[in-house]
Order: sequence, then structure tokens, then C-alpha cells
Amino acid sequence: VDLWRTHLFTASDHEAPSLRDRLAFGGAPAPGQRLPDLTWSGDDHEERLHDHLQGTAFHLLLFPGLHAREDDLAALATLARGVEARHGDAIRVHLVHRGAAPPAGWEGAAIPDREGIVHEVFGAHGECLYLIRPDGHIGFRGQPAQQGPLSAYLDRIFTRPPG
Repeated sequence: VDLWRTHLFTASDHEAPSLRDRLAFGGAPAPGQRLPDLTWSGDDHEERLHDHLQGTAFHLLLFPGLHAREDDLAALATLARGVEARHGDAIRVHLVHRGAAPPAGWEGAAIPDREGIVHEVFGAHGECLYLIRPDGHIGFRGQPAQQGPLSAYLDRIFTRPPG
């Protein structure tokens, strides 16, 4: 843990998660573990996480955190556009958001989490991301959600051997 970049209780910016955020994230599902199949109450039906993540593509879950600001959401939208531009249909990006509707400006797929159940299970008190492999296991996670570490991971798994 980069202790020099960690605040004790509250984060003053999205680049430095608070200690509470780090602890919640540290106890959440980790790479190599199977994605939990969560269910929660939707508008007029029960929502199921696995229903949102169907098919043979990778799925990138972006969490703005419990107290997201407009600029945090803009940064996640930029990250999403970059992943989609580089990897196309190989990776489907989803914003896991609090509230009934996705935040203004979000144009991609969204998973509503009104009660905060998904955020809680994934330790997403602060901004973070999870990459889910096609086999339903977590391949990568990061807090805060940053393009650099995610791109380095994706470059390793999507690199084709020479020849």
C-alpha cells in the first residue's frame, strides 16, 4: 500500500483513497476469485449481477464510489472510451452507479445499485474498477480507477505472440 498517498479517513481528491476506502477495497473480491452472483431489488424486478455480464467478452466494472464528484465521473467516462476504442467488443464497460438512472453524461452500459449492495461487496467506497474475465473470475482490480495499470494488464493478456 502506498501509505504516503493514503489519507487517514477522507480523500481530498480521487488520486488518494482514504484509509477506510483502502480497507474496504482490501477485503473485497480479489483477482483469481469467482465473481459473486449478487441479487438486489430493482424498480419492479430483482436485479442479478450475472444477468448484466453475459456473453464471452471481458466486462469492466467502473465504480465511481459512494461520494463521486462530476469530475470523477468524467474521468471514468474517458477511461471507458479509451478501453472501448482500443479493445472494441472484446471488453464491455459498465458503470455501477448509485441511484435510479446513470449520471448525466454517461453514455455506456450501466448497472443500477440503489441500495449500495454491489458497492459494499466490491469494497467500492471510493472510485475503483474490476475487470471480469469471460470465465466469470476477476482478472484485475484497481483503486483508484486508473488507465495506466489497467492498460498494462490488458497489454499482457491481449498481446499476440510473434509470427
